[in-house]
Amino acid sequence: MAAALVVVLLDDVSLGGVRQILGVCLVLSASAVWSGFGLLTARLKIDPIGTAATVAVLPAIGYLPLYLLLVEPQLHVAGAAVVLTQVAIQGVLIGTVSVFVYSWVVQRLGRLAPRRAWRWCHP
Repeated sequence: MAAALVVVLLDDVSLGGVRQILGVCLVLSASAVWSGFGLLTARLKIDPIGTAATVAVLPAIGYLPLYLLLVEPQLHVAGAAVVLTQVAIQGVLIGTVSVFVYSWVVQRLGRLAPRRAWRWCHP
C-alpha cells in the first residue's frame, strides 16, 4: 500500500506538481474520514435515520446561509430548474440517501464485517 502511494505521488510530481499532490492528499483525507465515519457508526450503533438527518441537516443549517451570501451571491441568475435539480441530486440523493444507506449497511453487517471481508480477500 505504501509503495503504491509513493508511485502515485511521484507520478503526480512529474505531471502536475504540488497542486496535483494536494489533490491526491485531499482525496486520501476524504477516504480516511469516510472510513472513520463507518467505524464510528458501527461502534456506537447509531440509528441510520438519525445519522442521515444529523449529517445532512445540521451542516446545511450552518453552511447554506454562508454559501449563499459569500460564495454564490449570484445564484438567483441560474434557473430554478437547475438549482432544484442540484438540490435533489447533491443534497437529497448524495447528501442524505447515501449516508442513510451506508449507515444502514454498516448496522446490518455489524462490526465484524471488515474482518470477514479481509479474510475473504486474503485467505
